[in-house]
Amino acid sequence: MKFIILIFFLTIFSNAFCQSLKEMESDLISWERTDTYSSKRKLVDRILQIDPLNYYGISHLCRYYSESNIDSVSILFDNLMKKFPNNILPITLRIRFSRYEIGHSTYEESLGFELKYLYKALLIEPENRELLCELANKYYRDFLWPIEKNEYDELFPNNNFDSLFPVHKEIKISGYKHAKDSVLKYFNILWSLDYERNIIYYPIKQLEFLLDSCKESQIKFSDLKKIGKTCRPYQYIFDFPQNWERDSTIDYYRKAQDAIEGAYFELKHLNKMNEPCFFNKNEDYWGMRFLWWRTFDNNIIIRFENYNSKYKLTWKVQEGKGGYGPGGILKQGTLKIDKKEWDNFINNFNNSGMIDTKGRFVNMNDGAVWEFESIMKSKYSNYVTNDPDDKVRFFVDYLIKLAGIENYCKERY
Repeated sequence: MKFIILIFFLTIFSNAFCQSLKEMESDLISWERTDTYSSKRKLVDRILQIDPLNYYGISHLCRYYSESNIDSVSILFDNLMKKFPNNILPITLRIRFSRYEIGHSTYEESLGFELKYLYKALLIEPENRELLCELANKYYRDFLWPIEKNEYDELFPNNNFDSLFPVHKEIKISGYKHAKDSVLKYFNILWSLDYERNIIYYPIKQLEFLLDSCKESQIKFSDLKKIGKTCRPYQYIFDFPQNWERDSTIDYYRKAQDAIEGAYFELKHLNKMNEPCFFNKNEDYWGMRFLWWRTFDNNIIIRFENYNSKYKLTWKVQEGKGGYGPGGILKQGTLKIDKKEWDNFINNFNNSGMIDTKGRFVNMNDGAVWEFESIMKSKYSNYVTNDPDDKVRFFVDYLIKLAGIENYCKERY
């Protein structure tokens, strides 16, 4: 009985203790105008007394040393690595905050430093997939460093924003001559460990083509895993150009990663708005869905449907701003459409220039994405752009007016 009571009180104390640490972390990461890293030093010490490898505590302590011009970051991590010799966390934290250590100011020095400690961590956990992926990506980024395309160059080919401040292109050189061989080596190890195959497949094939090793490759598209429930077919999630693997100037790891994250992000919004999957309809269904993903305004969905010659238009306005967490339905409505209006819709859609073409995308972090899905006799197509031309804008104006939701669509960007 005494043992049970002791366990009970220890459990209560432990929960209170953990909550106290969380509260301290919350105080640490909240920032007032008058706060400095120095002013939070005592709070950092309290956190690190409880949890010596606390991410927030280590982060603020490194910044405090940097702000105060104190050369103690190396000593901090040396001590942590000695105290926890069989733990990879001090090493991964050291890599994460390596910019605060003095002695590796150049690109080559920084890369060498990070690789050195990644190898140290792998001595402790040789099959740690996250470490192996980080190592592969370090070499991959080094391989791409001198040749990667700058997406802004496609927008501004002359690269001359202001004649008073001409742009001087930086001369970049890889830190390792054989980086591409190391990329392929470690991505192949990750493939054998069945790690992120839907992502690493693309840089592997890119490097295999460059190294002329495609014939000997054991990496097959058929071995990719199903991504799970998504809102689009596989080929529309990874919408890469034909012969994409021949272009060694593109970061296909990042592109594949962004594609999967984007598909899941879109699915969350569609689920919140009770929208159906569009690409697995039966042959009697004909439809088109306009998805207007707007960073600073409500997302808009307008769906046209024809099922057994019964026509309808459904519109929905999502709660909140589209660039943030998915909200529910703010407003919605359904309109019956006659055959004449349906034919008018088909004519406008055909004239929009979106059939069997790809939308233009420009490099921007915020704004709006205009997506159009259509399906006819089980044939799915998808057109996405963030830079719509006049024909696309005219078609969207027609949809908004027909749905009668102009009040929700005043900002058309």
